[in-house]
Amino acid sequence: MRKSRGFTLIEMVVAMAASAIVIGAGMTLVSVCVRTEAAAASEANRQNTARVVITLIEKLAGECELGKPEPTGSAVRLQTLDGKTVVYYDGGETVYVSGDAGSGTPIITGAALSAETDPDRPGVLTVTITYPGGEKYSTSVFCRTWEAEEKVDLDTLPFGENIKEFLQCAYDQYGSHGEIIGGDGTYSYFSEWYHGGFDGEWNENTPWCACFASWCIDRVKDSIDGTPPTYAKVESWVDSLTETDYILPGSSDVKSGDIIFFSWGNEEPVTSLAEAKRTHANHVGIVVKVEEGKIITIEGNSGGVVQQCSYDAESPHIIGYARLSFKGSDGL
Repeated sequence: MRKSRGFTLIEMVVAMAASAIVIGAGMTLVSVCVRTEAAAASEANRQNTARVVITLIEKLAGECELGKPEPTGSAVRLQTLDGKTVVYYDGGETVYVSGDAGSGTPIITGAALSAETDPDRPGVLTVTITYPGGEKYSTSVFCRTWEAEEKVDLDTLPFGENIKEFLQCAYDQYGSHGEIIGGDGTYSYFSEWYHGGFDGEWNENTPWCACFASWCIDRVKDSIDGTPPTYAKVESWVDSLTETDYILPGSSDVKSGDIIFFSWGNEEPVTSLAEAKRTHANHVGIVVKVEEGKIITIEGNSGGVVQQCSYDAESPHIIGYARLSFKGSDGL
């Protein structure tokens, strides 16, 4: 039996050393846990801030408000159609929102942002945020302000005079911001013409793509059999279509002079008129020509102006076409 005489010096040293080892191991574990949690928190923060930027871009694209980025050296500036900067990358390590380096709010530091286009997919913009080490967050969105490389020479296309007159009417308004170029002075804007004047609801800032297409149709109505369609709302236009005048997207039957309908939020190919009517159509244009899997159009209120655009014929944003019954003339 051991006497009750306390610990010897050696025993105390051994006990203290053992305690130190245990405490040290515990501190190491705590340190590892803290570093792990900090790394996880840092990654979560990067994900969250990147998602804020990407969600903003996707929202603007979905609402057809994202303009085509203009090259500014190594910097990237994404703007709304009316020129307001919504995302700005300074070319270094900082991404700003709601303005540039002088006026925006820095939301991401220590990362690079790129905005790239694909020549094989007109209108598709891919935005990527890259952190050191290769961590990336990316989104691809449709930006409808792409203009075809060169305006189509209507004299080179083999369609009849009625369709040529229709398309020429549209091209005569090229660059218009909603105002009628060369009008008789009765109305100043396409939307004003459609409604017979402005009131508290309709004004020069009202979405006017359907009014523009309707105005062009009205200019050549004597060359069209039956009652030509005229609408101010794209969705109402699509709702009015029947199986006899509707053409599925991707069809080889698409011709010059057809009316083309879009739904910018649609992500799956439309396979029927019923599906097209459920997509909430929100833009309309006029087909100029079809070539090499691309649809070239002329549209009102595309990026705020009348301009020529080009799309992949298989784009899910195209939800169909309508055929006008021109007298004695076929499209291309």
